Amino acid sequence: MRTSGWVRTVVGDDARTRKVTLPDKARRVVGRLAAESRATEAALADLEAEIPYPLSQVVTDIERAPDRRSHQGRIAEKLAEDPA
Repeated sequence: MRTSGWVRTVVGDDARTRKVTLPDKARRVVGRLAAESRATEAALADLEAEIPYPLSQVVTDIERAPDRRSHQGRIAEKLAEDPA
């Protein structure tokens, strides 16, 4: 990132540390990324308000599914059902 001009580093309080700062070009990008992040979160909230099942609950349910039955177990069951 330093070579590309996104950050600047200088020696810190002693030779073991470095201070990292953002040049103007990086500050402008950080502001834009923060705005895009806020807009994305707001759009997701709007979408969740429109559907009966919140997307955040989908993630939670998917994370918990392997506790009930492993993915490998699910595949093995489907293979056992496959006549070919």
